Amino acid sequence: MKQGVKYTIQVRYLALLAVVMLAVAGCGKTESSQKLYQEAQQYHAKGDDKAAIIQLKNALQKNSDNAEARYLLGVIYNDTHDPKSAEKELRHARRLGYKPGDVQLAVGRSLMAQGEFQRALDEVQPMPDASKDVQAGILSLRGNAQLALQQPGDARKSFEAALQVQPGFADALLGQARLAAGTGDAAEAMRLVELALAGTPGNTEAGLFKGDLLRAQAKTAEAIAAYRQVLKIDPNNTGAHLSLASMDVASGDFAAARTEIQSLQKTSPKNPIASYLQAM
Repeated sequence: MKQGVKYTIQVRYLALLAVVMLAVAGCGKTESSQKLYQEAQQYHAKGDDKAAIIQLKNALQKNSDNAEARYLLGVIYNDTHDPKSAEKELRHARRLGYKPGDVQLAVGRSLMAQGEFQRALDEVQPMPDASKDVQAGILSLRGNAQLALQQPGDARKSFEAALQVQPGFADALLGQARLAAGTGDAAEAMRLVELALAGTPGNTEAGLFKGDLLRAQAKTAEAIAAYRQVLKIDPNNTGAHLSLASMDVASGDFAAARTEIQSLQKTSPKNPIASYLQAM
């Protein structure tokens, strides 16, 4: 009888020990993943997205259910012009329960970058319970999708709604500038772009559009300065490199064009427009 009791106690002790060891291993796994995620955040803040991506992948190897890491990886993929990978990671983050509004807006951006304008419009719906920035971002994104789908009336309403939620919101002002440019009102378009840049000086989309407006008005030197300003903020900006390269080709400065194309191909080696300009 005593031997049976002793055996039962031993079995229970071993089972308890196994549970404790698994719990400790699980905590270590989570902490290790979280530490790698925090390191990735630091790299991202410094602008070193390559290192950030490596650390995020390492974090997800430790814990594939790290929703924060999934979301940040998706955001960085969006920023580094890999929207398909971004969409995959962001949808995974959503399945893991990450902030619905933030994820929906980021997924919408990946769809827009892939030219999936109708899908973006269908999937990215207004979210009144989200933060004001997210609400305004979603409404502005919907406006841009509507603009791309040649629905200027609906786009105007979306941009106006975004500005009601968040006055001075740069993406909405930029959307209104595109609408103004579409009607031939270059002066109003430039006024709105300058407003957007005044509120967010680092807004590269606004900087690019400013360059485009100046270029359309044959203000070559001013356009080049606008594109150069974008590259100061984002040295790998695809749009700025392409615009400068095409201007160099048009002016016959092939050496300068080659330099821009080579800079672009380091970060976007399969860009078809870069290949076309290289051929020219």
